[in-house]
Amino acid sequence: MMTIQGAAGLPASGFTPWMVTENRLCRGDGKRFRWIFHDGMGFGERRAWWREGTRRVPHEGLDILYYRCGDDAAEALAARALVCPLYPGELVAMTEDFLGTTLWLRHEGVGTGAAALYGAMGHLAPLPGLGVGARLSAAEALGRIAAGKVGRRVPAHLHISLFVAPGGVDPRRFDWGALPDSLRFLDPAAVLQP
Repeated sequence: MMTIQGAAGLPASGFTPWMVTENRLCRGDGKRFRWIFHDGMGFGERRAWWREGTRRVPHEGLDILYYRCGDDAAEALAARALVCPLYPGELVAMTEDFLGTTLWLRHEGVGTGAAALYGAMGHLAPLPGLGVGARLSAAEALGRIAAGKVGRRVPAHLHISLFVAPGGVDPRRFDWGALPDSLRFLDPAAVLQP
């Protein structure tokens, strides 16, 4: 069974300011920006936000779709919005998910001691030419939010997970259908908010 806990001790990510600037959210004014999470979008939640009912397992990340600029009404991220990694890292795997592709990254040297910190950015359309082994800076686009697949009723959105894996776990085998029980998932919300 996977372990779920907070992300205490991890440094703030440049993800949110990058998303605001590159996608021209809030007219580029990140001071007034904040993510909006409805019930079921958050880390560890069991509720399914896109349909009636619950998830099979607690949510192992965050679903990012809505944001607000100051007192303005909430808006949805556009399908095809550019996405960057939470931290610099190496792309270790790419797997198909139910809305697009999940990019699995190893984030080296980011406050987890001897264990390796990984991130999963799900439901993306990877940028052309991006492949396993690529090294990405935190300020480098890795893909766009996938427009979704025909027949799916789930709105296009970004899924973000952060987790720690013990030595001996082969990241090339990461796949949502068969994740090792030894992974320790962390709540990414604390590193996202400006």
